[in-house]
Amino acid sequence: MVLAGKGLNLSALRRVRGLWKEELQPVTLAELWGNSHGTPDEARCLQLARQTQRQIKVRLAQRLQDFLFLPYKAMADPAVRTLYSKYVSAYTIHEEFDDLRRPEDVAKYWISLTEIFEENQNVTTLLGMARKRLIRLDTGLAPSFDHFVSDFLVSRIGTHLLGSAFFQQVPTPAGGKKPAGVAMGVLQPTSPASLLVALVESFKGQHPEQPVPVDIQGNTETTILYIPGHLRGILREVLHNAMRETASHAEVSGVPPAPVKVRINHGRLGVFVVISDEAGGISDMSKVWRWGEDPEIVMQDAEDSEDEWEDPQALMAKAQVAKATMRLPLGFGLPLARLTARYFGGDLRMQTLLGHGTNAKGFKGFGFGGAAASKPAKKPQAKAGVAALFQESLDREDKEKKSNLPSWSKLTPEAAQAQKQAEKLMEDDPTVFQYDEILDDIKEELGVESAADKIRADALQQKKRVGLHVPEGAGAVKTGTKRSAKYVEKVKIATDRRRVEQQIVEDRLLKKEKEARKDSEVFVTEAFKEELKRRKKFEEELEAQEERDQLNAASEQATSDGGIEE
Repeated sequence: MVLAGKGLNLSALRRVRGLWKEELQPVTLAELWGNSHGTPDEARCLQLARQTQRQIKVRLAQRLQDFLFLPYKAMADPAVRTLYSKYVSAYTIHEEFDDLRRPEDVAKYWISLTEIFEENQNVTTLLGMARKRLIRLDTGLAPSFDHFVSDFLVSRIGTHLLGSAFFQQVPTPAGGKKPAGVAMGVLQPTSPASLLVALVESFKGQHPEQPVPVDIQGNTETTILYIPGHLRGILREVLHNAMRETASHAEVSGVPPAPVKVRINHGRLGVFVVISDEAGGISDMSKVWRWGEDPEIVMQDAEDSEDEWEDPQALMAKAQVAKATMRLPLGFGLPLARLTARYFGGDLRMQTLLGHGTNAKGFKGFGFGGAAASKPAKKPQAKAGVAALFQESLDREDKEKKSNLPSWSKLTPEAAQAQKQAEKLMEDDPTVFQYDEILDDIKEELGVESAADKIRADALQQKKRVGLHVPEGAGAVKTGTKRSAKYVEKVKIATDRRRVEQQIVEDRLLKKEKEARKDSEVFVTEAFKEELKRRKKFEEELEAQEERDQLNAASEQATSDGGIEE
């Protein structure tokens, strides 16, 4: 039973604590792709429901742990308490479906999960409200709360992926309706150019008084397997920021706005999207990736604003207004975009030149794991009698035979493929990787000294010139021809042993506490059972080592006594 508005009772808290130690892996594109084929039968639907229920339940339990370890001032905030109550309610609902056995249970879980998704659509807005109020209360709360926000939103991305995949794969029960956003939250062919065009039109519709031209170039017809909602969120924040700042810069300077340039490149490594503007650049890049507004600005605004602690209903009303305008809390857009891009192994980076503009680059396709759907390049004709499948491998072997490099320093097939893909991208656009060179050209036009013009000598040569000692073999380490360190593995083993020793000490303390409360319930997960087996094996190894040490000590003592003359 959950105490509404207060949290978990003691029994529920014990069950939640049992899930804190379970390790969760991020959801992968391969996992989503493997579960998206065909129409599942009743047995498959039941399996999907059990998997989804278990994974979401563990994620909710671990987020409740984060809530419970927040400072008491943070938990006193009404927005944080509202979120906590929502997550307690969602966890309790998942506990009710621990025993899924029949198709009717799957249908009930489908309906309940829909209600949970509909109830938790304004989470980011509530986090933004809470952060602003907490900083006004105590600026020292910002670092811990920002760390909480990062972990919270990463877990939320995975939870939405699991839920959306479940809604998409399991047939909709009678009277059910998929939550908003599910269609854009499942893996499917996605066109970056189409999303960009739609985002441009959306900005023009919201700001008709700020006409900003956008030039989209490159591989505009490419499509990839990805989550459209993720890609749309990333592109929306970067593109709309560029358009908004370009319009503001044009209004201040009194000149027509310069076009925002977008270039799309694709390949086996993924998709590269570069968005460039000429809006004057960013004065302080260190603050771009921080959550929310700068604490100093928040404190300045606090002097002229009312700091009321609204009740939950008033908070949800404000969150609904923010949702209707499709605006995230100030300072949450770009950090959330980069967090989303990195979830599948991609990234979002920015380069700026103050007084000129900014380049925002999303690469590795923002984590796009699949190859782009485009026409393959023509391959050279294979030699007579050789299958085309092996021609590329034979050509690579011929090149390697001519090389004097050791075998371990030669390119692997994956590295060779990546190099070929990079060469292909450079054929389409010679400047695709020349980020620093482009900035140097801009600096040269503006009369600013470029860092590339400064000649730097080799570091080892500099040391020799000033008389510093250069250890023998330093050149080999620098060039990569020297092998790895000699004692690293031993250090790792010693570290693992110390960690297990510390865990054994902690277990003994917990055992004493357990003996003091013999009537309490005990929950042991499979992962913890495996950990206990490893610790038992380690203890046996320690006992065997101790016996060997005692025998060796006795043998040495006997040898020493026999060698003394009377």
